[in-house]
Amino acid sequence: MIKPLSKLKGSNFLILTAIIILGGFLRLFQITKNALWYDEAFSAEMVKHSLTQIIELGKFDVHPPFYYFLLRWWTLIAGDSETALRGFSVIFGILLIISVYLLVKKLFNSRVALIASFLITIAPFFIQYSRESRMYMLGAFLAVASTFFLWQAFWTKKKIKTLFYLGGYLIFTVTGIYTHYFLAFTTVAQIIGILLGILIVDKKTRQFLSQKIGYFFLSLFLTIVFYLPWLMVFLKQLQQVKKDYWIPALSVISFFRTFLVITIGSIEIKTLAILVLPFILILLVSFLATRSLKSQKPQQKIALILVLNCLFIPFILGALVSISRSVFLDRYFIFAGTFEFILFAYFVAKLKNKILMPILFVTTGIVIATACTNVFGLDPKQIGMRELNQTLQQYYRPGEKIIHSASFTFIVFQYYNKNEQKSAVYTPSGELPHYGGSALLSNNELITDISKYLKNTKNFWEIRTSDFNEYGLKLPKLNQYQIKNTYQFGKESLIYYERVKKSKVN
Repeated sequence: MIKPLSKLKGSNFLILTAIIILGGFLRLFQITKNALWYDEAFSAEMVKHSLTQIIELGKFDVHPPFYYFLLRWWTLIAGDSETALRGFSVIFGILLIISVYLLVKKLFNSRVALIASFLITIAPFFIQYSRESRMYMLGAFLAVASTFFLWQAFWTKKKIKTLFYLGGYLIFTVTGIYTHYFLAFTTVAQIIGILLGILIVDKKTRQFLSQKIGYFFLSLFLTIVFYLPWLMVFLKQLQQVKKDYWIPALSVISFFRTFLVITIGSIEIKTLAILVLPFILILLVSFLATRSLKSQKPQQKIALILVLNCLFIPFILGALVSISRSVFLDRYFIFAGTFEFILFAYFVAKLKNKILMPILFVTTGIVIATACTNVFGLDPKQIGMRELNQTLQQYYRPGEKIIHSASFTFIVFQYYNKNEQKSAVYTPSGELPHYGGSALLSNNELITDISKYLKNTKNFWEIRTSDFNEYGLKLPKLNQYQIKNTYQFGKESLIYYERVKKSKVN
């Protein structure tokens, strides 16, 4: 995918370079301002294990392992600091900008490609997940890369090149579905998009493209073969999700909110009339873009159909899957969101009014800047586990025990606990939900009988969170303890319990 960059015209190369530099700045600026949150800390703790252990622990997670494999290799080189962990996602955030340009240039032209890469660069949703140590930017890059290789495979004239590009498509598709399960929806969308596109073009073009279908289906068959080793783990994870999962049931509000968040960033709006606006805008742009399909060349017809399928099919499939157990979550659709901005770029590039286009760009810039104030450091710093741990290290005394009233604080605490004080999670049932970090907790880190655990303990600390619907310890028969001090760090609390003298207890 890098080779076409050498063929860029001078002005396009300079513009793309400026866009990449802007993208790097937006993704790196104050990247460690806020502490890691639970999901990021889970990544950091997971990659402390070997590759075989990651596979084994993955049975108790809800995601496939490829991101963790890459992140482990990265941390062996760059370390596991906040900057290193998040910097890994920054790399793929920048690669996404470049890959979007290369893909869209092949689908349409360099004008659309520059607009698309610019929109991805400034989109708050993509900035946010380029600054987070999770698999979403890697997945978005793989979705675009696989689409690029698929497109090239169908439109190249030489058989050897077709096989080369389908080989690349196979690699990026397999690594994609080993990165996030929703990338399988992108694969389905690619299949439907290509086949629908072939059906609507003229006979001569259809005959040319049909010659590649056999090889295409062979690559899909090989994709399934390469996925078989993980199939049993996937089925186990699927059963866990069906049994118990934390994502709320899909509703009209959550459906439209996903489009809002992808389009302008994570803004808390509950008014349906406002939530529905981005979705209406997407439908309107899709309608206007497809009006000229009949007059387009065959290649652009299929390109537009492919983009529309990669945008809408994942949402449709995600909604259908959510009928039995909701998995409809904003960030799971970031892969489809990439194609939303490609569609917008195609529409904007078609506008011929020289005044309207600058107005659209200025309006977009204002909306984007408003939506991503965190990128520019305008929002207040979020106090969290990093600061809590610093306070604990200041006041902690040897022999004191540390109890977590929720496993979600345990994982993050482990990352920041450089002095390695032992702590444990209080869970009366002796079990944790699979999404609560059970993959990374051993039995000796779980407390079922808190009275027994605290026997002969003079003082202890509780780490509590108001997030994840967790609100602290339910202390049975512990009236010999009283709260001495409470320290608040955003949603996290650090509470110090002191044993009451016997005279006071009596």
